[in-house]
Parts: sequence; C-alpha cells; structure tokens
Amino acid sequence: MDKADNLKSLIAENGLKLGFVAKKLGIRYEVLWAKLKGKSKFNLDEVKILVDMLKIPSDKIFNFF
Repeated sequence: MDKADNLKSLIAENGLKLGFVAKKLGIRYEVLWAKLKGKSKFNLDEVKILVDMLKIPSDKIFNFF
C-alpha cells in the first residue's frame, strides 16, 4: 500500500466522502482525485487541514504524505 492508498483508506475509515474532503480543502473533487493518484502534490495548507480533519498523529504524517 502506498501513501495515497493509506490516505484514501483513512478518509474512508473516518466515514468521509471525497467530495466533502475536497470542499474542506477548497479544491474541486477532480483536483483532490489527481492528488490522491499522485499526479500533483498536496500543499502545506492542505496537509494541515487533512492532519486536523483525520486526526493524524505527528509521528505518522509521513505515512500519508
């Protein structure tokens, strides 16, 4: 499992839909999907939002990004 798969699994485990996550990040669903597929990267603000939203411990951040 790669980092994008880990992140998608964590989003699902938290009962969140990708459309909701994209809205919270202030991006379109297609942009989020491209980031999850590794076609583009998350910026620092997006990472901070996801870390807070998904309650990712600081020592585990590199498992997802």
